[in-house]
Amino acid sequence: MFERLVVWFDSKKKISAWITVLAGAIGLMSAFYGISRSDLFIVNVVEFTGEIDSPPLSEEEILKLARVPLNTVNLLSLNLDPVRERIMEHPWVEKVQLTKRFPQTLQIRVDYREPVAVAQIKNGELYLIDARGVAFEKATVRFLARLPMLYGIPAEHYLKAVELIRSWNERSSGATVSLSQIEWNEETGFRVVAKISSKDGPTQRCLLDLGTQPQLPELNEQLDRVLKIADYLRDRKLTMRQIHADLGKKVVVKINPRS
Repeated sequence: MFERLVVWFDSKKKISAWITVLAGAIGLMSAFYGISRSDLFIVNVVEFTGEIDSPPLSEEEILKLARVPLNTVNLLSLNLDPVRERIMEHPWVEKVQLTKRFPQTLQIRVDYREPVAVAQIKNGELYLIDARGVAFEKATVRFLARLPMLYGIPAEHYLKAVELIRSWNERSSGATVSLSQIEWNEETGFRVVAKISSKDGPTQRCLLDLGTQPQLPELNEQLDRVLKIADYLRDRKLTMRQIHADLGKKVVVKINPRS
């Protein structure tokens, strides 16, 4: 008899506990339902973070892409995925971060692609290439003068060309040799065309053949040799017309006869 009473009391306690939990859950759901429809959390402010100088898109253009339903939707119930997808549709956009800031603010941060080269594709059109080797937008005139050109390079080799450009820029920072273009030949592979500037004379052309599978150490070695030769000739007031460095250690220099 006593054991039956103990079991009965234990069952009552468990039922009571479950009722308490259920009541609490229902209370939370009711509270969330009420808050998610409250005018206190209506989205009416959009903030932008991560500002950069001269971004490809203005804040007004981002707002048009995002199509955030201002003054109509509750911040809690706002689905961020469609907003993010609409902004990501623009070719310049690489990443979008959306943050809800209560009570009424949506924060937007847009990271843009970094153009590192201009490629001429098969139909002759010029496209910007980003740091991942992806062609993403037609190139305008303002990029043609400051970015290296890629000629005849298949799309599957864009990333390797970008790696060469990055290594070149790191190696020749502050030097008088600037990378002008990278060419591709099915038989000989990559060729880097650079320009060597001189205070006392015209700009000279520099050719570096890197083969079909170029390695960055080889590029660095060739660049070091070219810079040393350029310094040597400049010290002796000799003007170059062209330097040609191949995969080996040979470097051919054409001197201007008038120097």
